[in-house]
Amino acid sequence: MKQRRSGTPYAPFLLGWVCSKLKAASFRRNRLFPAEYGPYVSYLGACISMDIVELILRWSHILSAVVLAGGTIGWRVAVVPGLTALGGEQREAFLQASRKPWSMVVGITSGLLLASGLYNAIVIIIRNDFSNAPLPYHALVAVKLLLALVLFFLAARLSGKSSGAVRFRERLTFWLNVNCLLAILLVCLGGLMRLTPRELKAQDAVMETAVVQESLDA
Repeated sequence: MKQRRSGTPYAPFLLGWVCSKLKAASFRRNRLFPAEYGPYVSYLGACISMDIVELILRWSHILSAVVLAGGTIGWRVAVVPGLTALGGEQREAFLQASRKPWSMVVGITSGLLLASGLYNAIVIIIRNDFSNAPLPYHALVAVKLLLALVLFFLAARLSGKSSGAVRFRERLTFWLNVNCLLAILLVCLGGLMRLTPRELKAQDAVMETAVVQESLDA
């Protein structure tokens, strides 16, 4: 029986192999896809093989935002009303039991959101020209980062175990309302930033055109 070598990156290797097959295959001779779909699938493979890091970071950003924002709203809508039916000791016991797993989720999702958000913002700013945008994109990034840091702080404080965090949870409903509002504002701001008019800078436009041409010729 073969022993698996520790540390072998099987998943990235497999994903890279699939991307390379998508990029190199001639779909006009492939029975899985009609001939007219060949250029589009080939272009998809070329994009994935080039931007696999950005794709993984995008997935991380979206999934982390869903978990953190959804969990915060879930606490406010479902958990807090249920706590009113519990006595003082039962309420505190429930909060202590749920604090540790939720604090882990808050820490992981906050770190992923911060890292992937900064990377995406830097890449977008470097590659695009926003001189014709009605709102300054750089200012929108700064506002979104500030709101996100406040949300991360409040979420971490509400799930903390220090004496200050315990006092913070005495106004649990109020701070959850604030965090829910921040989460909604961040989602709306992200949508606004996504629709901000932009133009690819000359070098990136040439590279994208070359990728498209290469994928269509494959």
